[in-house]
Amino acid sequence: MKINSTTKWGIVLMACVVPAIVVGYIIYGFIGRSRLIEHHEIISGKVYNCSKGVKGSPEACNVRYSYNLNGKEYEGATLFSPAELRYEDCLAHLTGHIFPVVYETGNAANSVILLTPGASRLYGYNFPDSLKWVAAYVHEK
Repeated sequence: MKINSTTKWGIVLMACVVPAIVVGYIIYGFIGRSRLIEHHEIISGKVYNCSKGVKGSPEACNVRYSYNLNGKEYEGATLFSPAELRYEDCLAHLTGHIFPVVYETGNAANSVILLTPGASRLYGYNFPDSLKWVAAYVHEK
């Protein structure tokens, strides 16, 4: 089968554009996390739901939380592997509880919930003694 030159250019273009978009998305994620680590504030947030699975990881647990900043409600989600947090444990034991959340100064939509001592240390905080009970359900990587 012969491929015409228009089709060849389309294939070449797709072979270049798709990887560039993927790499750009990955870099954007690293930059967002870096900004969050460097410029953040801490606030309390409430776990309101847990969902199971994402593409490529059907057993992962996506912890959904909300927090209020200056009268505006924000929502966030943090993904945990099945080894870190089981979906069933999240629903049964974490939903409805209050946890620390860090958000990026100037971009409150960029946030992460701090469910583990390691996550708290990453952002420069001590894990509260009042949350030690979480260790029975959330496991560090």
